[in-house]
Amino acid sequence: MKSPYIWAWAMAPLISPAAEYPSCNVQKDVRVAYSEKQPTDTLSVRIKGWPCYKATLNIRITGKSGKVLYAYQEPFKSHVATQWDDNTLDEDAKALADRITHVDSFKSTKQLPEWKPADAYYEDYYQELKVEKACYEGLRKQKWRTYTHPIHYEGWKVIVFDQEKKQTVEVSSGGL
Repeated sequence: MKSPYIWAWAMAPLISPAAEYPSCNVQKDVRVAYSEKQPTDTLSVRIKGWPCYKATLNIRITGKSGKVLYAYQEPFKSHVATQWDDNTLDEDAKALADRITHVDSFKSTKQLPEWKPADAYYEDYYQELKVEKACYEGLRKQKWRTYTHPIHYEGWKVIVFDQEKKQTVEVSSGGL
């Protein structure tokens, strides 16, 4: 008598465990004021992949000429606390895209906290400074737009478009 386990073992390579899990296919584009005072730039969020726990998160800000002003790409799963095999992970992808594109993600450089030495800054804000004091203080004097987005589940990055140098500057990053 043949064992049914032999059949299951032989068919296992043909049955994908990923078939049980949803795919992620989230796209969201919003007009934003990042490099200029008016909303002439486009913030694009893409979370794509199958299964969803293997998806990639892409954040891109493009100027009105189509030039990429900022790009970020990382595995999606590390940005949410949901278990990898949860069948609602695709819903978390939609919620993350909404959070990334929310208007509260943009603020003014005037709202940056006062500069502190690196250890004190990290202790107070859980952020590692990425610029020197002179640059930081110069940015705080401007009325340029900052953009903050998540980097991993409990982390975030603060960037600003330097309108004089015409490039994005990472101000700080970190998290809990």
